[in-house]
Amino acid sequence: MNRSPDLALWHGAGNTFVLHDGRRGDPAPDAAGLCAAYGVDGVVAIRPPSTPGAIAAVAFFNPDGAPAGACGNGLRCVAAALDPYGDRGSLTLDTPAGLRTATVLTPAGAEGGAAEVRVSMGRPTFRPAPADPLAFADLLPGGRPTGNSDRPGLAAFGPPILVDVGNPHAVLLLDEPPSDGLVGDLGPRFQAHPHFEATGGVNVGFAHVRRPDTIELRVYERGAGETASCGTGACAAVAAAIVVRRCLRSVTVATRGGLLAVEWPEEGELFLTGPAERGSGPI
Repeated sequence: MNRSPDLALWHGAGNTFVLHDGRRGDPAPDAAGLCAAYGVDGVVAIRPPSTPGAIAAVAFFNPDGAPAGACGNGLRCVAAALDPYGDRGSLTLDTPAGLRTATVLTPAGAEGGAAEVRVSMGRPTFRPAPADPLAFADLLPGGRPTGNSDRPGLAAFGPPILVDVGNPHAVLLLDEPPSDGLVGDLGPRFQAHPHFEATGGVNVGFAHVRRPDTIELRVYERGAGETASCGTGACAAVAAAIVVRRCLRSVTVATRGGLLAVEWPEEGELFLTGPAERGSGPI
């Protein structure tokens, strides 16, 4: 694949993306082809804004080429790319989930490194559970929707909490850190559940509340499988833990790819803070 000045490799807390700058009107590239060629978690396309006041429009694509409604880690990378020196103040970006603001809190140093970026992620929408209370029973411990866990790692807090933060998420609260077996088993099985056909599957979050201010998280994503980090997944996990009063409104989320900070002020929108770094790959 030929190199292009419009393509760049970026990293956001363990997620790797190809950013495509199409603000001159260039068509979006083949997302699936780029992901396969460079081994990245997704493609983020930057386009001319369609809403007054926005500096750019942003579209997100999964490794299978399917569009995503939101991507917190990718959005931070876009902000760092458009404001490398952190001197433009708050940027407004037009996304499939609505307008989002981004602020480069700490720019990358002169010799490179990661910038620290804070982005708004909108208000979470909690989706109703299936009408059948036993809809997920075959996926939960011992075939029961509630009760003490006899499968190590899965909490006895009931069925998953369904929350949309631009992407649909099913958050499982765990009584201990998520294991490889649990994620590898339940991730694809929840995604294949008929309840999620209308949304094209679901991102499955495995969240262990270590302390009221700290969550350990792994996410099995639509079109990608498990990824090292997931920005919308971090927001969904915090929102889910807050509504069941398991954590505070300002939380550190520990992912395999790094630390993210999530805030959800009373009656407000979620905010996600974390690193964004220009890659040194072959693009």
